[in-house]
Amino acid sequence: MCENCGWEEQLEELNDLCADNDYEWANDTLSGIAEWVEEKEHITANQADAIDNIKAAVEGRR
Repeated sequence: MCENCGWEEQLEELNDLCADNDYEWANDTLSGIAEWVEEKEHITANQADAIDNIKAAVEGRR
């Protein structure tokens, strides 16, 4: 388990995003990241960036 990357918080956020209809278009990506993060108990900087980019895209639509 990685203690420095905040994977648990990111996983919780990923699960919330997957349940949000606004993110349905990115559900495959988000759920794939969530599965990997849960299995590895770690999140990479690129995965965190991808999540941020998806959130920014949704915020830009609102």
